[in-house]
Amino acid sequence: MDNLTQRVNTHILENKDNDNHVNDNDTVQYFSNVTFPVEKEKVESNISINYKKIKSFCSPYFGKIYNKITEKVEEEEFDINNKKNVKYQYDSIDVFANIQKESLTFEEANELKQKNIFKRLYLYIIMEQSWLLLVILGISSALIAILMEWFNSSLLYAREYTGTYFRQTEWCDPFCGVFSFLTFVGLSVLLCTLGGIIVRYISPQAAGSGLPEMKSILSGVVLPRYLSYRTFLAKTIALICVVSGGLSIGKEGPYVHICSVIANQLTKMNIFKKIRSNDALKFQLLSAGCAVGVSTVFGAPIGGVLFSIEVTTTYFVMQNLWKSFFCAVCGALIVKLGGQQGLIAMFSTSFESNSYHYWELIVFALIGITGGYLGAWFVKIVLKLVRLRRTYKILATTRYTQLIIIAFLTATCVYPFQGMTIGDRSIIDNLFGDLGQWTEPNRYSNLLFFMIIKFVLTVISLGLPIPCGLYTPVFMIGAAGGRLIGEILHAIFQNTSVNIVAGGYAVVGAAALSAGVTRTLSTAVIVFELTGQLQHLIPVLVAVVLATGIGNVFSRSSYDTLLEQKRLPYMPPYGNIKTPPDRKTAVELMNEDLVYISEKSTYHDVSQILEETSFTSYPIVESEGMILKSLINRTALEEIIDKHDLNFKHDVDSQIMQDLYHLSSRDDTVQRLKKHYRFDPSQRRQSVGENDMLDDEDDIHAEEKLYNIRLEYFDEIVYPEILSPEYQSNIDSSPFQIPSTTPFHKIHFMFSMLGLNVAFITQNSSFVGVITKKSFLDLVAQLTK
Repeated sequence: MDNLTQRVNTHILENKDNDNHVNDNDTVQYFSNVTFPVEKEKVESNISINYKKIKSFCSPYFGKIYNKITEKVEEEEFDINNKKNVKYQYDSIDVFANIQKESLTFEEANELKQKNIFKRLYLYIIMEQSWLLLVILGISSALIAILMEWFNSSLLYAREYTGTYFRQTEWCDPFCGVFSFLTFVGLSVLLCTLGGIIVRYISPQAAGSGLPEMKSILSGVVLPRYLSYRTFLAKTIALICVVSGGLSIGKEGPYVHICSVIANQLTKMNIFKKIRSNDALKFQLLSAGCAVGVSTVFGAPIGGVLFSIEVTTTYFVMQNLWKSFFCAVCGALIVKLGGQQGLIAMFSTSFESNSYHYWELIVFALIGITGGYLGAWFVKIVLKLVRLRRTYKILATTRYTQLIIIAFLTATCVYPFQGMTIGDRSIIDNLFGDLGQWTEPNRYSNLLFFMIIKFVLTVISLGLPIPCGLYTPVFMIGAAGGRLIGEILHAIFQNTSVNIVAGGYAVVGAAALSAGVTRTLSTAVIVFELTGQLQHLIPVLVAVVLATGIGNVFSRSSYDTLLEQKRLPYMPPYGNIKTPPDRKTAVELMNEDLVYISEKSTYHDVSQILEETSFTSYPIVESEGMILKSLINRTALEEIIDKHDLNFKHDVDSQIMQDLYHLSSRDDTVQRLKKHYRFDPSQRRQSVGENDMLDDEDDIHAEEKLYNIRLEYFDEIVYPEILSPEYQSNIDSSPFQIPSTTPFHKIHFMFSMLGLNVAFITQNSSFVGVITKKSFLDLVAQLTK
C-alpha cells in the first residue's frame, strides 16, 4: 500500500512539472491503468461487502413493492364485480304460492261468455294480461337488439375506417402507419373505458354476464337493483361500447339480462297490475325474457328457449314453455322483419348432402372429447383468475386500470391481422365458409394464432367490471379449432377421392367447445338454426353430447362456477353439494324461535310482531295444542292494524277528547298529547317531548286517561277481524307442512321443485319450528364450498 501511495505522488509531481492541472479525473484514469497487488480472496471479499450494502439499501423498497403486490384482500371486502359488502342482502319469495291466480276467475269467465266475439277477444286480452305483455316484450326486445346491432356496426366501421384511412393516404408519410395504429387503438381504449365508467357510476349491477344473477333470481331470490331501469340503461350503453371497442367478449348473456329487466319494468305499468301482484306470473315472464334475449341475438327461437331453460333453471315447469316460446318467436320475427339476419340462417352454409364419410365420425367424436376437456380447462382458468382478482388487493382495486390495459392489449394484437377487425359475425362467416383474408400468409398459422390469442384475451376479459358474456368468443375459438383440423385433413387427402369439407369441421368444433364450456345440449339446436342446414346433424350431436359429458367430469359449467364465485344465493342441484348431511332431519335444521298469531292475540301483540320482525307471512295457530291452521301475509296484517289505529283516532277526535278538555288547565294539552303519543302504549312516557313535559296534575291525569283508553282499545282480540271476508284472499288455508323427521335430501328437493319460501315443521300435529328458504340457502352455501 505504501508503494502505491509513492507511485501516485510521483504521478502528481510529474503533472505539476508539465504545468498540467491535476483533477480527480486524472487520478481516476491513472487508477484504471494500475494493477493492484491485492490477493484474489480479498477482492472477492470487497465485492461481497458492496453487494450487501446495495442489498441492504434496496431491500426496504423491494419489500414494499413485494408487500403491495402480495397484499391480500380482507375477507368479504370485495366481490367479483369489485363492490363492497359482498354479503348480499336479499329476500326470498314463494314462486308458486299464488299460482292458482294465474287463470281467469269464475266470474271473469262468465262475463266473457255474455259478450260477442270481438268484445270477448278484447276483454280476454285485457284480463289475461300475459298475452299482451309477451307480445310487447318480444317486440321491444327485438327493436332494442336491432338498435344495438346498428350502433355496434356503425362504431366498428368507424374504428376500422379510421385505421385504414391513414394506411391508404400519402399526406402523412412516413408516419401513416403510426397514425393508423394510434387511432385504431385509441378508439378501442376510449370506447372500453367509457363502458367501464358507465357501469361504475350508473349501476355496478350491470357488470358481468347477467345469467348467473338471473339463475339466482328465478330460483326465488330477490336481488336488489339487478332488475332496475338504471341497470338496463347502464348495461345497454356499456355493452354497445365494449363490443364496439373490440374486447373479446360476447353479448348473449348480457342481453338476456337486459330482456329480463325489460320484462320486470313492463310489469310495473298500471295495465299489468294483475301480473305485478302475482309472483308466479312474474317469474314466468322473467323466464320468457331470458328466452327472447337469446333468440333475438342469435335469431334462433327454438335453441334460445332451450338454452335459457338450461342455464337459468334447475327444474322447469312445463306450463311456462309456451310463453317462453311465444315471446321468442315474436322477437325473432321482428328481428327478421327489421332486416337483420336470423330466423332462417344467420351464418348461411351450403354443404352438400353427403358432406362427410362415416369414418369421419371418429374424428368428430375426438373433437367433442377435446372440446369438453378444453372447455373444463377454460372454466378452471377463468375461476383461477377470478380468485386472484379477489384475493390480491392490487388486482381487486385496479379493475378499471386492468380494463384499459386489456383494451390496449386486445387492439394491439388485433390490429396487424385484418381478418380479426371485421367483427365477430363476419369472422364466423369466414370460418364456416370461404376463409378469404385468412389464407395470407398461411391459413394454418393464422388459425392457430387466432385460437391462442382469442383464448387468452377471452380469459383475461371475463371478470372485468363491464357487461361481458362468453358464448360468442368460445364459439369462435371452437370454430377456428375445428376449421384448423378440417384444413389439415383436407391437405392430407387433397390428391385422393376423399372430399373433406373443412367448414363442416368448423361447425362441429364450435358446437363442441361451446357445449364444453356452458354444458348445454341446446347448443346443437342453436347451431342448426344458425347454419340453416342439417347435413352435420349426427356429427354435431355426437360432439355436443361427448363434450358435455367430458366437461362435467372435470368441472362445473361456466355459469354455475361464476354464480358460486359471485356468492349469489341459489339452490344448487343435490349432486353439487359436497358434504350433504343426509342423516340430519328437519328437527335439527329448523328454527325454534316461533313467531305466530293465535286466537288470543290482541292488536297490540300483532303490532309488536310487525315491528320486531320482517317476515312476509305469519302462521295462525290454535291456542291449545299449537295446531297450525293457516297463513296470513304481512300486507293484510298491516292493513288490519292501520285500520284499527284509524278507527281509534277517529273515536278520540269525535268523542273521547271532548270529555278530556275539562281536565286540562291548558287548551293545547290534548293537542300535544295527540302529536307526541307513540303507537306502542309501553312507550307512553317517552311520547311527550322534553320541552312539552306536563307539570299540572290535570295534564298528567289527561295523559293517564288517554293512555288507558288506547291500551283498552288495542287489547281487543284481533282474530275476528282476520276471519272477516275482506282478508280471506290474503290467507293461505293450507300452508306447507313437513314432519320433523323429514331428511335433508327431501327438504332440498321440496325447496328446489316447489319454489317454497318457508316450510313449517310439525310434530304430532303441533307446530314446533320453521325452515325458511333464506336459512336453508345459507346452509347449502356452506356445504357447497
